[in-house]
Formats: sequence, C-alpha cells, structure tokens
Amino acid sequence: MANEETPAATTEIDVDADAGDVWDALSTNEGIATWLGEGASIDPTPGGAIHAPDPATGIEREGTVESVDPDRQLRYRWWPVSDPGSPSSVTIDVVPHETGTRVTVVERPEIPLTALITASACASWAWRGAMFRVQFDLTIRA
Repeated sequence: MANEETPAATTEIDVDADAGDVWDALSTNEGIATWLGEGASIDPTPGGAIHAPDPATGIEREGTVESVDPDRQLRYRWWPVSDPGSPSSVTIDVVPHETGTRVTVVERPEIPLTALITASACASWAWRGAMFRVQFDLTIRA
C-alpha cells in the first residue's frame, strides 16, 4: 500500500465548468472513455471496477474503486493488466474555484520507483489531463 513518503505523480487541471459536470466526466463510463480511451469503464462505488485501455501510456489497466465522495473525490487502485504486481493508488480531487473547477490527480505507486519512472507517470497524467480538457470541451459540454 502506498504511503505519503512514496514519490507521487501529481497533476492539476483547470476546467471551465462546474464541479458536477466535471464529476460526471470522471465517474461515468461515457465520461472516462473520452480521456482514458474507448472501452474505459468505471463503477464509481467502493469495491467497483475500473478498466482503462489508457492511450497515454499504451498500457491496459484495471483496478478497484476504494472510496467515493460524490462531486469531490474519487480514489482507486489500478495496475497494468500485464503486471498486476505493480499497483498504484490514484486520488482525484474535484474543487470548485473562481474560474471553474480544479481537478488534482495524485498517483502514488505501491512499490518503489526510480525518479525516471515517477517522471514518466507525471508526464502521462499531464497528457491525460490535456485530453480530459479537450474532450470535456468537445464531448461533455456539447
């Protein structure tokens, strides 16, 4: 299990939309498929499954939702389908602010990683964040 001392990949994404719309994009199958890849799915309840083809990394992932605070926070553990022994914990916070909503994603590996791998995880969340912002504007808000 990851702890606060484990290096983490952190990304903040500002979206020009209210928190409820952003939450829907994070917690519904239609929403996450727009930024985690076609075929991505989530059951946004504790113990529910998450699956992502993940075009950001090319690595198919699956996992389990750990906790949900609707419109505020989603926490899950996921791992590469090809390597279930390499899980990480992901926390996504949704916070309204003056220009819309800030989404903060923290992915913390549960096994020690080198700085290079942690940097790679940061870059993949930055890419996912960019895709989220673009797809949110094109798909969710349309």
